[in-house]
Amino acid sequence: MLRNRKSGKIRSKAQKVKYSRRFSDHMIQGVLIFTSVLLAFLLNDFRNQHIERRVSNLALEAVVNELRQNKSILERWTPRHREMFERSEQFLITSLDTASVFNYWQFTDGPIMSEFITYDTQDIIRQTNPRMDLDTRLLINRIYRQQEYVDNALDKLVREFLGQREVFDERLVRENYLLFHVLIGELWGQGQAMIREYEAALETLAKK
Repeated sequence: MLRNRKSGKIRSKAQKVKYSRRFSDHMIQGVLIFTSVLLAFLLNDFRNQHIERRVSNLALEAVVNELRQNKSILERWTPRHREMFERSEQFLITSLDTASVFNYWQFTDGPIMSEFITYDTQDIIRQTNPRMDLDTRLLINRIYRQQEYVDNALDKLVREFLGQREVFDERLVRENYLLFHVLIGELWGQGQAMIREYEAALETLAKK
């Protein structure tokens, strides 16, 4: 009888030890699984953040390169527009009263503008939506909106004015010379203002 009690206690202790080991094994496995999942999550999050930063840096670099290119274009053509404005002004003072036909080519040695500022990076940013701080995004949007003033001034001069048949109307010679003077002056002024905006924006973006 005593032996049975002892053997029962021994089996009970053995079972408790066995269950305790199983519980410990399950706990260890659970901790390992949780740790591996957490590490995988953190690694994936780190990878995604790295990719987002990379995309953001590439987008910002593309913006800077395009703004520099656009600035160079205006720096090449704005002096020509100024020269056309000054020649036109001199013509209005000395020869407008005797003019019989409208001929703007006497004010320039070539086309009014054969290079054009671009908006490619703005389109890419809209499509990819890279992570950028609010100030940077607002600055970029403002610069590209201001570019439209230059394009609008050019469009008014070339398409809406020079592209119309009224420029050949001998009854409108005086009016056409005056209008050309105003429109080329607007294009020159918008180009000058845009160059200053480029300089300020590029200086700000260089600090990002």
